[in-house]
Amino acid sequence: MITLATVTQLEKVADTLPAGEAVLDRARTRVRQAARIVSAAVQVDPTLLDDRDYARNHLLDLCVELVRQLQPLARQAFLTLEHARLTKAGAPQEEFARIGRINPLAPDELDALSERLVELAKQIDAAALPDWNTPRRIRERSERLLPGPKVITRFADQLAEAVRPAADLPYPAAMAVEVAALAEQLRTIADRPTAAEDQIAATYAAPGIVGRNDR
Repeated sequence: MITLATVTQLEKVADTLPAGEAVLDRARTRVRQAARIVSAAVQVDPTLLDDRDYARNHLLDLCVELVRQLQPLARQAFLTLEHARLTKAGAPQEEFARIGRINPLAPDELDALSERLVELAKQIDAAALPDWNTPRRIRERSERLLPGPKVITRFADQLAEAVRPAADLPYPAAMAVEVAALAEQLRTIADRPTAAEDQIAATYAAPGIVGRNDR
């Protein structure tokens, strides 16, 4: 679970990364930049931290995971660059033994991953909603937090199966009939398009727009 404290700690990670080479310094700068962007976004929209809202919170998860991956990768990049420096200086073999195995791709991978981190932070910033606490946004969030159609259908099937022995009798109890009807109602709800899907359908229905089923 990503918390405000987790976000606050991101910028401090930059200080733990090795420095002294251009690619290493860029990585440190990018971690700080990404951390500040994410921190500002969470201040604007605290609902980004809600891990039940997977559609938006997973961006934060990815961001934290990238920072976690950057730490060992930065150390590998440092050792690779140190190996190159020693090679150029004609250092004795014992110096290379101190470094151990290296990953020649680490510097390029570090550069790409730190750049990706900044891009991801900008996506988080774009996902932040300044009006997150308005009725409209709260309704949208409520819809995102609903269980998916497959979950509702599974509940409906379980409910129908549980009540079937009672409902299939020639003269079923009133509650058995009601519960069976509730299961059918749940299936209907599961098949109902969400407001977001209705909006997409309306967009494709507009003049000049080719629908997904018309391609």
